[in-house]
Amino acid sequence: LTHAERRRKAWVSLGLLLTVHPRLKKTLHPGQVDPEGFLAGRAEALESALSLRLQEARDIFSGNFPDMADKEISAAGKAGVSIVTWEDDGYPPSLRYLPDPPPFLYVRGDLLPRDADAVAVVGSRRGTPYGLRVAERIAAELAAARITVVSGLARGIDTAAHRGALAGGGRTIGVLGSGIDVVYPSENKRLFHEVAGAGAVVTELPFGAGPLPWHFPVRNRIIAGKEGRRHVLACI
Repeated sequence: LTHAERRRKAWVSLGLLLTVHPRLKKTLHPGQVDPEGFLAGRAEALESALSLRLQEARDIFSGNFPDMADKEISAAGKAGVSIVTWEDDGYPPSLRYLPDPPPFLYVRGDLLPRDADAVAVVGSRRGTPYGLRVAERIAAELAAARITVVSGLARGIDTAAHRGALAGGGRTIGVLGSGIDVVYPSENKRLFHEVAGAGAVVTELPFGAGPLPWHFPVRNRIIAGKEGRRHVLACI
């Protein structure tokens, strides 16, 4: 493997470890951990660094995360999906301000520097007719002003926001609560591809991950970000 390939594999391995052991996310901050050194360490060192029981540390190392990373990287290559890691230039700046940022993202489409100027438009899956109209209109106006619209590709307000951004001829980013190969809800399959074509669809979850209830609150931190230029607008 080249140096770049080794680094990517290490970041994906760390990300998969945190998916399996989410309680470690705030401890293993990508800005403070070297993934190659960490994953090449010993269970005893991990036990000391994270205040784990030794058996917990051994369980983490027995997960064979590098092999899992190889499979994810291969699947991404076959699907035409990019993997953007913490140390890549294309990693969204707003996510670096999170207390628990993802070590990497799966990306279908393109993330651009101009996406730093973004507004997240989110809301109920059962949005009122008024809320749907407002979300779509605001998203269209934002898009026309060259502001990227971020939402979650869910039913209701999220769908209206993405459609508004597309109608406004601008960029939009959809953040999934599932794997990059899982379209949810299924009726948004066409919208999924339209969003990827006009911006990007992203997720931190591995291939095949279903839309489980607890995935959505976690993905919301990616939608919101923490940088000053990212704002969140909620519609009902």
